Amino acid sequence: MAKRKTDIEQTEKVINTVPFEETKEDTEMDNENRVDSMDELGTVAGEMDSVFAVDDEVMEITEVEQDSVSDEAATDLAAEIPLAPDNTFEISLPESNDDEVCAELELEADGQDVRVATISETERQRRNAARRRERVRKKRLEAPLDEFGRPIMDGNGSFDETLADMARKRSTREIVGGYIEEVKASRNGREGWVEVMYEDVRVLIPFSRMDITVEDRADETAAEHAARLATTISNMVGAHIEYIITDIDKDNRIAGGSRQMANEIRRRDILNAKDREGNFTIYAGRKVRGYVLSVHPSFAFVDVYGMRCRLRVADIRSEYIADANDVLTNGMCLSLYITDLERDENGDVTKMFISMRNDKQEKERLQNAAATMKEGDICRGRVTSRSRDVIFLNLSNGLQAFVYITNGLMGRRIPNIGDHVSLRVVKVVPNRRNGNPIVQGKIIRNINYSAR
Repeated sequence: MAKRKTDIEQTEKVINTVPFEETKEDTEMDNENRVDSMDELGTVAGEMDSVFAVDDEVMEITEVEQDSVSDEAATDLAAEIPLAPDNTFEISLPESNDDEVCAELELEADGQDVRVATISETERQRRNAARRRERVRKKRLEAPLDEFGRPIMDGNGSFDETLADMARKRSTREIVGGYIEEVKASRNGREGWVEVMYEDVRVLIPFSRMDITVEDRADETAAEHAARLATTISNMVGAHIEYIITDIDKDNRIAGGSRQMANEIRRRDILNAKDREGNFTIYAGRKVRGYVLSVHPSFAFVDVYGMRCRLRVADIRSEYIADANDVLTNGMCLSLYITDLERDENGDVTKMFISMRNDKQEKERLQNAAATMKEGDICRGRVTSRSRDVIFLNLSNGLQAFVYITNGLMGRRIPNIGDHVSLRVVKVVPNRRNGNPIVQGKIIRNINYSAR
């Protein structure tokens, strides 16, 4: 017994000469080791009817009765505790400065010894560091590689699926879509940027890579031109844009993007694409899809496959619309029709005119509705606009109507915009602007729904 204790002390002196710096992760693993050691020792003591007293980091064996240990308990203990190189079992306990508290327990179990020994603080730190290095090594082996062949890990050395997906799309130049969360204007001569979220990673796109231009004005300074560009981009908050990831900062979880690169690819692969016969697949009359970039009272800018097109309020629907903001918002996905487009000598699209209305189908629908109406019919409508002489209405069947104020009112009160009225049909005439049928009538009474 004394010889074994002397060997342990000599081993501790050699190990203590190795410098090591403890980390927070080492302390956590140390606590786990202590709990495991206490559980194993508690199992032995339970079979031996021993009494254990635990005080902070010191475990004290106050009473040991070796004669009460059964052969079955020794066999179970030998199966649970790993075998040491010298054909003995070891249970590690925290080190204590008190020699009387540190005890050794020897137990005969099928010709093998069970030894309870202490581990020095330096040895414990060395083992924890080895476990940590092994765990990081396994994570690096399991992590995917980026375009440069480096493992994709976050700052803590663990695998990040979001960064791995972004690195893959960056290497393949895949187009990514997202909504504009915030716009930072330029300050102190620095360029502004647009912020888009890719899951939980911020993607910053500079103004110069947004592919947004404003017309030049005479006698305009560079600062004024930059201010108008910033205002135009600021109106795009909430819009859906498509971009390409250009840079990734893994530590800060920030990425850089370029909408200009994505639009160049979209225009090349979609707008300038041709079929087997050599004809362009995008032509006038084709139905396409677009996202609203910004909305203004009389028009809206829509992104159609990389082209920034202007959608007039008259092209939204056949009914009268006072303000485009009443029906459109940033980020909306619209079904559009190409009314006309222009190409240069290389076949690139230079201008595109779009409309939400299919004039041919719209005209057929209105003509069918007008065919069912005759003079003297009573219908209901809503006042949409009013001038000094004429009141315009939208009828319940989709047709538009107008009433002359001088001889079209059968009452003293002139209805306001938004009022619901009953209308008597006088005749159906073609609209001089687009040829669609329009109803001329007389207002017989106002319908005040709020008074009911």
